[in-house]
Amino acid sequence: MCGKTVWALSLALCAASTGCSDDNGSSGGATIKIGVLAPVTGTLSSDGEQQKRAALLAVEEFNAAGGVLGKQLQLEYADTATDPAMASKAAQELIDKGVVAIIGAVASSVTIKASEATIKAKIPLISPASTSPEITKLKDDSFVWRTLLSDEHQGSVAARYAYDSMGLPGKPTAGVIYIKNAYGESLAGIFKQEFEKLGGTILNFVEYPEMTDVEVQKYTFEKETADLFTGNPDLIYLITYQEGAKITAQAKKYLSATYTPRFFGCDGNYSADFINSADPFVVDGMLGTAIGRSINDGRYNDFAAAYEKRFGVKPIQTSAETYDAMYLVSLAITKAKAGTGAALNAKLKEVSGPPGKAFGPGEFAAGVAEIEGGGEVNFEGASGKIDWDDKGDVTSGTYAIWEVKKVGASYDFVIRETKEVP
Repeated sequence: MCGKTVWALSLALCAASTGCSDDNGSSGGATIKIGVLAPVTGTLSSDGEQQKRAALLAVEEFNAAGGVLGKQLQLEYADTATDPAMASKAAQELIDKGVVAIIGAVASSVTIKASEATIKAKIPLISPASTSPEITKLKDDSFVWRTLLSDEHQGSVAARYAYDSMGLPGKPTAGVIYIKNAYGESLAGIFKQEFEKLGGTILNFVEYPEMTDVEVQKYTFEKETADLFTGNPDLIYLITYQEGAKITAQAKKYLSATYTPRFFGCDGNYSADFINSADPFVVDGMLGTAIGRSINDGRYNDFAAAYEKRFGVKPIQTSAETYDAMYLVSLAITKAKAGTGAALNAKLKEVSGPPGKAFGPGEFAAGVAEIEGGGEVNFEGASGKIDWDDKGDVTSGTYAIWEVKKVGASYDFVIRETKEVP
Protein backbone atom coordinates (compact mmCIF):
# COMPACT_ATOMS: atom_id res chain seq x y z
CA MET A 1 0.00 0.00 0.00
CA CYS A 2 1.09 3.61 -0.47
CA GLY A 3 1.57 3.98 3.29
CA LYS A 4 4.25 1.30 3.44
CA THR A 5 6.06 2.98 0.53
CA VAL A 6 5.98 6.29 2.37
CA TRP A 7 7.41 4.66 5.50
CA ALA A 8 10.31 3.27 3.47
CA LEU A 9 11.01 6.67 1.94
CA SER A 10 10.85 8.44 5.30
CA LEU A 11 13.91 6.67 6.67
CA ALA A 12 16.15 8.80 4.48
CA LEU A 13 14.50 12.06 5.43
CA CYS A 14 14.96 12.37 9.19
CA ALA A 15 16.70 15.71 8.80
CA ALA A 16 13.68 17.19 7.09
CA SER A 17 11.66 17.10 10.32
CA THR A 18 14.14 19.18 12.26
CA GLY A 19 15.69 21.29 9.55
CA CYS A 20 14.73 24.63 8.01
CA SER A 21 12.71 26.98 10.16
CA ASP A 22 10.75 30.17 9.77
CA ASP A 23 9.92 33.19 11.87
CA ASN A 24 6.66 31.98 13.39
CA GLY A 25 6.01 28.40 12.29
CA SER A 26 2.57 29.32 10.96
CA SER A 27 1.18 28.66 7.51
CA GLY A 28 2.94 31.79 6.26
CA GLY A 29 6.47 30.42 6.76
CA ALA A 30 8.64 27.73 5.24
CA THR A 31 7.65 25.12 7.82
CA ILE A 32 4.77 24.29 10.11
CA LYS A 33 5.89 23.69 13.69
CA ILE A 34 4.33 21.16 16.05
CA GLY A 35 5.39 20.97 19.69
CA VAL A 36 6.07 17.86 21.74
CA LEU A 37 5.77 18.32 25.50
CA ALA A 38 7.44 15.29 27.08
CA PRO A 39 9.40 14.34 30.21
CA VAL A 40 12.97 14.06 28.93
CA THR A 41 14.05 14.06 32.59
CA GLY A 42 12.24 13.11 35.79
CA THR A 43 10.29 10.07 36.91
CA LEU A 44 8.71 9.34 33.51
CA SER A 45 11.68 10.13 31.29
CA SER A 46 11.64 6.74 29.54
CA ASP A 47 8.08 7.46 28.38
CA GLY A 48 9.11 10.87 27.10
CA GLU A 49 11.92 9.53 24.95
CA GLN A 50 9.66 6.97 23.30
CA GLN A 51 7.00 9.60 22.60
CA LYS A 52 9.56 11.84 20.92
CA ARG A 53 10.46 8.92 18.66
CA ALA A 54 6.82 8.25 17.78
CA ALA A 55 6.30 11.89 16.85
CA LEU A 56 9.45 11.84 14.73
CA LEU A 57 8.32 8.69 12.89
CA ALA A 58 5.08 10.42 11.93
CA VAL A 59 6.78 13.62 10.81
CA GLU A 60 9.30 11.75 8.70
CA GLU A 61 6.42 10.02 6.98
CA PHE A 62 4.52 13.25 6.36
CA ASN A 63 7.55 15.11 5.06
CA ALA A 64 8.47 12.24 2.75
CA ALA A 65 4.97 12.51 1.27
CA GLY A 66 5.45 16.21 0.52
CA GLY A 67 4.56 17.74 3.87
CA VAL A 68 1.36 19.52 4.82
CA LEU A 69 -0.04 22.33 2.67
CA GLY A 70 3.17 22.04 0.68
CA LYS A 71 5.31 22.79 3.75
CA GLN A 72 7.61 20.57 5.76
CA LEU A 73 6.69 19.85 9.37
CA GLN A 74 9.17 20.73 12.08
CA LEU A 75 9.14 19.32 15.62
CA GLU A 76 9.93 21.47 18.62
CA TYR A 77 10.55 19.80 21.99
CA ALA A 78 10.20 20.97 25.58
CA ASP A 79 11.00 19.02 28.76
CA THR A 80 8.42 18.93 31.56
CA ALA A 81 10.66 16.83 33.90
CA THR A 82 7.34 15.27 35.06
CA ASP A 83 6.94 18.39 37.20
CA PRO A 84 3.70 20.42 37.15
CA ALA A 85 5.64 23.48 38.29
CA MET A 86 7.58 23.43 35.00
CA ALA A 87 4.69 22.51 32.73
CA SER A 88 3.14 25.89 31.96
CA LYS A 89 6.56 27.43 31.31
CA ALA A 90 7.54 24.56 29.01
CA ALA A 91 4.28 24.90 27.07
CA GLN A 92 4.80 28.65 26.74
CA GLU A 93 8.29 28.07 25.37
CA LEU A 94 6.78 26.01 22.57
CA ILE A 95 4.07 28.60 21.93
CA ASP A 96 6.71 31.32 21.71
CA LYS A 97 8.50 29.26 19.05
CA GLY A 98 5.37 29.39 16.92
CA VAL A 99 3.97 25.89 17.20
CA VAL A 100 0.41 25.44 15.96
CA ALA A 101 -0.35 22.44 18.19
CA ILE A 102 1.26 20.63 21.12
CA ILE A 103 1.34 16.88 21.71
CA GLY A 104 1.63 16.18 25.44
CA ALA A 105 2.02 15.82 28.26
CA VAL A 106 2.43 12.55 30.19
CA ALA A 107 1.37 12.93 33.85
CA SER A 108 -2.17 14.30 34.17
CA SER A 109 -1.11 16.95 36.67
CA VAL A 110 1.47 18.16 34.15
CA THR A 111 -1.03 18.26 31.29
CA ILE A 112 -3.54 20.20 33.39
CA LYS A 113 -0.91 22.80 34.28
CA ALA A 114 0.36 23.03 30.70
CA SER A 115 -3.18 23.65 29.48
CA GLU A 116 -3.21 27.00 31.26
CA ALA A 117 -0.85 28.32 28.59
CA THR A 118 -2.30 26.48 25.61
CA ILE A 119 -5.94 27.38 26.27
CA LYS A 120 -5.01 31.05 26.56
CA ALA A 121 -3.05 30.88 23.30
CA LYS A 122 -5.83 28.93 21.52
CA ILE A 123 -3.39 26.15 20.69
CA PRO A 124 -4.75 22.57 20.71
CA LEU A 125 -3.11 20.37 23.35
CA ILE A 126 -3.48 16.63 22.66
CA SER A 127 -2.26 14.30 25.39
CA PRO A 128 -1.28 10.74 24.43
CA ALA A 129 -0.81 9.66 28.05
CA SER A 130 -2.80 11.68 30.60
CA THR A 131 -5.80 9.74 31.88
CA SER A 132 -7.30 11.68 34.80
CA PRO A 133 -11.05 12.45 34.58
CA GLU A 134 -10.11 15.92 35.85
CA ILE A 135 -8.97 16.75 32.31
CA THR A 136 -12.52 16.20 31.08
CA LYS A 137 -13.71 18.89 33.49
CA LEU A 138 -11.32 21.61 32.27
CA LYS A 139 -12.86 24.83 31.02
CA ASP A 140 -10.79 24.59 27.88
CA ASP A 141 -12.97 26.07 25.13
CA SER A 142 -12.52 22.67 23.39
CA PHE A 143 -8.75 23.10 23.01
CA VAL A 144 -7.67 20.08 25.13
CA TRP A 145 -7.91 16.56 23.71
CA ARG A 146 -6.46 13.12 24.33
CA THR A 147 -5.96 9.96 22.32
CA LEU A 148 -6.54 7.40 25.08
CA LEU A 149 -9.31 6.51 27.49
CA SER A 150 -10.00 8.35 30.73
CA ASP A 151 -9.35 6.58 34.03
CA GLU A 152 -13.08 6.62 34.54
CA HIS A 153 -12.77 3.33 32.62
CA GLN A 154 -9.44 2.02 33.94
CA GLY A 155 -10.57 2.26 37.56
CA SER A 156 -13.73 0.27 36.86
CA VAL A 157 -11.93 -2.38 34.79
CA ALA A 158 -9.31 -2.77 37.53
CA ALA A 159 -11.86 -3.13 40.33
CA ARG A 160 -13.99 -5.65 38.47
CA TYR A 161 -10.99 -7.74 37.43
CA ALA A 162 -9.49 -7.72 40.91
CA TYR A 163 -12.81 -8.66 42.50
CA ASP A 164 -13.88 -11.33 40.01
CA SER A 165 -10.72 -12.86 38.55
CA MET A 166 -7.89 -12.89 41.08
CA GLY A 167 -9.06 -15.63 43.41
CA LEU A 168 -9.69 -13.31 46.34
CA PRO A 169 -11.89 -14.58 49.20
CA GLY A 170 -15.58 -13.71 49.40
CA LYS A 171 -16.08 -10.07 50.44
CA PRO A 172 -12.36 -9.26 49.92
CA THR A 173 -10.47 -6.40 51.53
CA ALA A 174 -7.98 -4.10 49.83
CA GLY A 175 -5.29 -1.60 50.65
CA VAL A 176 -4.77 1.17 48.09
CA ILE A 177 -1.68 3.40 47.86
CA TYR A 178 -1.72 6.25 45.35
CA ILE A 179 0.25 9.29 44.29
CA LYS A 180 -1.47 12.50 45.39
CA ASN A 181 -2.04 14.20 42.07
CA ALA A 182 -4.78 14.39 39.46
CA TYR A 183 -3.94 10.94 38.11
CA GLY A 184 -3.59 9.06 41.38
CA GLU A 185 -6.49 10.64 43.26
CA SER A 186 -8.96 10.10 40.42
CA LEU A 187 -7.95 6.51 39.67
CA ALA A 188 -7.93 5.58 43.37
CA GLY A 189 -11.34 7.13 43.91
CA ILE A 190 -12.92 5.33 40.97
CA PHE A 191 -11.39 1.98 42.00
CA LYS A 192 -12.62 2.43 45.58
CA GLN A 193 -16.15 3.26 44.49
CA GLU A 194 -16.39 0.30 42.11
CA PHE A 195 -14.68 -2.20 44.45
CA GLU A 196 -17.05 -1.31 47.29
CA LYS A 197 -20.06 -1.44 44.97
CA LEU A 198 -19.09 -5.00 44.07
CA GLY A 199 -19.00 -5.96 47.76
CA GLY A 200 -15.37 -5.44 48.72
CA THR A 201 -13.97 -3.33 51.55
CA ILE A 202 -11.16 -0.77 51.32
CA LEU A 203 -9.25 -1.19 54.58
CA ASN A 204 -6.57 1.39 53.87
CA PHE A 205 -6.54 4.33 51.49
CA VAL A 206 -3.00 5.74 51.59
CA GLU A 207 -1.61 8.70 49.68
CA TYR A 208 1.94 9.93 49.14
CA PRO A 209 3.12 13.25 47.68
CA GLU A 210 4.00 13.92 44.07
CA MET A 211 7.78 14.40 43.98
CA THR A 212 10.66 15.23 41.70
CA ASP A 213 13.11 12.50 40.75
CA VAL A 214 15.61 13.71 43.35
CA GLU A 215 12.97 13.77 46.08
CA VAL A 216 11.86 10.23 45.20
CA GLN A 217 15.41 8.95 45.63
CA LYS A 218 15.45 10.22 49.22
CA TYR A 219 11.92 9.12 50.13
CA THR A 220 11.59 5.83 52.05
CA PHE A 221 7.81 5.15 51.95
CA GLU A 222 8.14 3.46 55.37
CA LYS A 223 5.11 5.11 57.00
CA GLU A 224 2.89 4.78 53.95
CA THR A 225 3.72 1.09 53.59
CA ALA A 226 3.01 0.43 57.26
CA ASP A 227 -0.37 2.11 56.90
CA LEU A 228 -1.06 0.21 53.69
CA PHE A 229 -0.64 -3.21 55.31
CA THR A 230 -2.56 -2.49 58.50
CA GLY A 231 -5.17 -5.22 58.98
CA ASN A 232 -3.59 -7.51 56.36
CA PRO A 233 -5.72 -6.67 53.31
CA ASP A 234 -6.28 -9.41 50.74
CA LEU A 235 -5.32 -7.14 47.86
CA ILE A 236 -2.66 -4.42 47.55
CA TYR A 237 -3.31 -1.92 44.73
CA LEU A 238 -0.41 0.29 43.63
CA ILE A 239 -1.30 3.51 41.80
CA THR A 240 2.20 4.84 41.23
CA TYR A 241 4.77 5.63 38.61
CA GLN A 242 8.20 3.97 38.69
CA GLU A 243 8.67 4.99 42.35
CA GLY A 244 6.28 2.16 43.18
CA ALA A 245 9.33 -0.09 43.00
CA LYS A 246 10.49 1.40 46.32
CA ILE A 247 7.13 0.52 47.84
CA THR A 248 7.59 -3.12 46.82
CA ALA A 249 10.93 -3.17 48.64
CA GLN A 250 9.24 -1.93 51.82
CA ALA A 251 6.34 -4.34 51.34
CA LYS A 252 8.50 -7.43 51.51
CA LYS A 253 8.87 -7.31 55.29
CA TYR A 254 5.09 -7.53 55.76
CA LEU A 255 4.77 -10.81 53.85
CA SER A 256 5.08 -14.23 55.44
CA ALA A 257 4.20 -17.88 54.99
CA THR A 258 0.75 -17.15 56.43
CA TYR A 259 0.13 -13.77 54.76
CA THR A 260 0.57 -13.45 51.00
CA PRO A 261 -1.75 -10.79 49.57
CA ARG A 262 -2.27 -10.39 45.84
CA PHE A 263 -0.67 -7.32 44.23
CA PHE A 264 -2.32 -5.28 41.50
CA GLY A 265 -0.95 -2.33 39.52
CA CYS A 266 -1.87 0.29 36.96
CA ASP A 267 -0.58 1.70 33.67
CA GLY A 268 1.85 3.88 35.65
CA ASN A 269 3.66 0.70 36.74
CA TYR A 270 3.84 -0.75 33.26
CA SER A 271 7.41 0.24 32.47
CA ALA A 272 10.91 -1.19 32.41
CA ASP A 273 11.93 1.35 35.09
CA PHE A 274 9.40 -0.14 37.51
CA ILE A 275 9.99 -3.81 36.88
CA ASN A 276 13.79 -3.53 36.81
CA SER A 277 13.84 -1.85 40.23
CA ALA A 278 10.98 -3.68 41.99
CA ASP A 279 11.54 -6.47 44.49
CA PRO A 280 11.13 -9.66 42.43
CA PHE A 281 9.79 -11.67 45.38
CA VAL A 282 6.94 -9.18 45.80
CA VAL A 283 6.02 -8.55 42.15
CA ASP A 284 6.31 -12.14 40.89
CA GLY A 285 2.73 -12.87 39.76
CA MET A 286 1.58 -9.26 40.20
CA LEU A 287 -1.28 -8.29 37.87
CA GLY A 288 -2.35 -4.92 36.55
CA THR A 289 -3.91 -2.84 33.78
CA ALA A 290 -2.34 -0.89 30.94
CA ILE A 291 -3.33 0.58 27.61
CA GLY A 292 -3.91 -2.41 25.36
CA ARG A 293 -4.55 -3.39 21.79
CA SER A 294 -7.28 -5.51 20.26
CA ILE A 295 -6.14 -8.99 19.26
CA ASN A 296 -4.69 -9.08 15.73
CA ASP A 297 -4.88 -5.29 15.40
CA GLY A 298 -3.37 -4.84 11.94
CA ARG A 299 -3.11 -1.06 12.18
CA TYR A 300 -1.12 -1.25 15.41
CA ASN A 301 1.06 -4.05 14.07
CA ASP A 302 1.96 -1.98 10.99
CA PHE A 303 2.90 0.96 13.20
CA ALA A 304 4.89 -1.19 15.63
CA ALA A 305 6.85 -2.81 12.79
CA ALA A 306 7.73 0.59 11.31
CA TYR A 307 8.68 1.94 14.74
CA GLU A 308 10.95 -1.00 15.55
CA LYS A 309 12.58 -0.86 12.12
CA ARG A 310 13.29 2.85 12.51
CA PHE A 311 14.50 2.90 16.12
CA GLY A 312 15.54 -0.66 16.93
CA VAL A 313 13.22 -0.95 19.95
CA LYS A 314 9.58 -1.87 20.43
CA PRO A 315 7.09 0.97 21.13
CA ILE A 316 5.74 1.45 24.65
CA GLN A 317 2.11 1.82 25.63
CA THR A 318 1.64 5.50 24.66
CA SER A 319 3.82 5.58 21.54
CA ALA A 320 0.89 4.76 19.25
CA GLU A 321 -1.21 7.45 20.92
CA THR A 322 1.53 10.00 20.20
CA TYR A 323 1.82 8.93 16.58
CA ASP A 324 -1.95 9.15 16.17
CA ALA A 325 -2.06 12.65 17.66
CA MET A 326 0.49 13.78 15.06
CA TYR A 327 -1.65 12.26 12.31
CA LEU A 328 -4.81 13.98 13.48
CA VAL A 329 -3.12 17.38 13.72
CA SER A 330 -1.67 17.07 10.23
CA LEU A 331 -4.93 15.90 8.65
CA ALA A 332 -6.79 18.71 10.46
CA ILE A 333 -4.37 21.28 9.05
CA THR A 334 -4.99 19.85 5.59
CA LYS A 335 -8.74 19.97 6.14
CA ALA A 336 -8.59 23.55 7.46
CA LYS A 337 -6.27 24.67 4.64
CA ALA A 338 -4.48 26.68 7.33
CA GLY A 339 -1.63 25.97 9.72
CA THR A 340 -2.95 27.87 12.71
CA GLY A 341 -4.05 26.59 16.09
CA ALA A 342 -7.65 27.79 16.00
CA ALA A 343 -8.24 26.68 12.41
CA LEU A 344 -6.93 23.14 12.82
CA ASN A 345 -8.59 22.75 16.23
CA ALA A 346 -11.97 23.31 14.59
CA LYS A 347 -11.33 20.41 12.19
CA LEU A 348 -9.97 17.74 14.57
CA LYS A 349 -13.30 15.95 15.06
CA GLU A 350 -13.99 16.04 11.33
CA VAL A 351 -10.93 13.89 10.54
CA SER A 352 -11.34 11.42 13.40
CA GLY A 353 -14.70 9.73 12.97
CA PRO A 354 -17.54 8.63 10.73
CA PRO A 355 -18.81 9.14 8.11
CA GLY A 356 -15.45 9.70 6.45
CA LYS A 357 -13.43 7.12 4.54
CA ALA A 358 -11.18 5.14 6.91
CA PHE A 359 -7.42 5.63 6.74
CA GLY A 360 -4.75 4.26 9.05
CA PRO A 361 -1.02 4.33 9.86
CA GLY A 362 1.20 4.70 6.80
CA GLU A 363 -1.65 6.07 4.68
CA PHE A 364 -1.07 9.79 5.10
CA ALA A 365 -0.68 10.56 1.39
CA ALA A 366 -3.93 8.77 0.58
CA GLY A 367 -5.74 10.63 3.36
CA VAL A 368 -4.49 13.99 2.11
CA ALA A 369 -5.53 13.13 -1.42
CA GLU A 370 -9.02 12.26 -0.21
CA ILE A 371 -9.36 15.61 1.58
CA GLU A 372 -7.97 17.60 -1.34
CA GLY A 373 -10.39 15.80 -3.64
CA GLY A 374 -13.31 17.02 -1.54
CA GLY A 375 -13.82 13.81 0.43
CA GLU A 376 -14.12 13.15 4.15
CA VAL A 377 -11.64 11.09 6.15
CA ASN A 378 -11.90 9.01 9.30
CA PHE A 379 -8.47 8.33 10.78
CA GLU A 380 -8.45 5.03 12.65
CA GLY A 381 -5.14 4.99 14.39
CA ALA A 382 -2.47 2.64 15.63
CA SER A 383 -4.06 3.07 19.08
CA GLY A 384 -7.55 2.25 17.79
CA LYS A 385 -10.57 4.29 16.80
CA ILE A 386 -10.43 7.91 17.94
CA ASP A 387 -14.04 9.03 17.92
CA TRP A 388 -13.93 12.08 20.17
CA ASP A 389 -16.87 13.25 22.24
CA ASP A 390 -17.66 16.90 22.93
CA LYS A 391 -15.13 16.97 25.78
CA GLY A 392 -12.22 15.78 23.66
CA ASP A 393 -12.27 12.27 25.15
CA VAL A 394 -12.13 9.07 23.11
CA THR A 395 -15.17 6.87 23.59
CA SER A 396 -13.72 3.39 23.09
CA GLY A 397 -10.49 1.51 23.61
CA THR A 398 -8.78 -1.56 25.01
CA TYR A 399 -7.06 -2.37 28.29
CA ALA A 400 -4.51 -5.12 28.70
CA ILE A 401 -4.36 -7.22 31.85
CA TRP A 402 -0.66 -7.83 32.46
CA GLU A 403 1.17 -10.22 34.75
CA VAL A 404 4.75 -10.07 36.00
CA LYS A 405 6.53 -13.33 35.21
CA LYS A 406 10.09 -14.55 35.07
CA VAL A 407 11.15 -14.73 31.44
CA GLY A 408 14.60 -16.23 31.10
CA ALA A 409 16.90 -14.68 33.67
CA SER A 410 14.75 -11.62 34.43
CA TYR A 411 11.18 -10.54 35.05
CA ASP A 412 8.92 -9.04 32.43
CA PHE A 413 5.30 -8.17 31.70
CA VAL A 414 3.20 -10.81 29.98
CA ILE A 415 -0.26 -9.95 28.64
CA ARG A 416 -2.92 -12.32 30.00
CA GLU A 417 -5.97 -10.94 28.24
CA THR A 418 -7.60 -7.76 26.98
CA LYS A 419 -10.76 -5.90 27.97
CA GLU A 420 -12.70 -3.81 25.48
CA VAL A 421 -14.38 -0.49 26.41
CA PRO A 422 -17.28 0.06 26.12
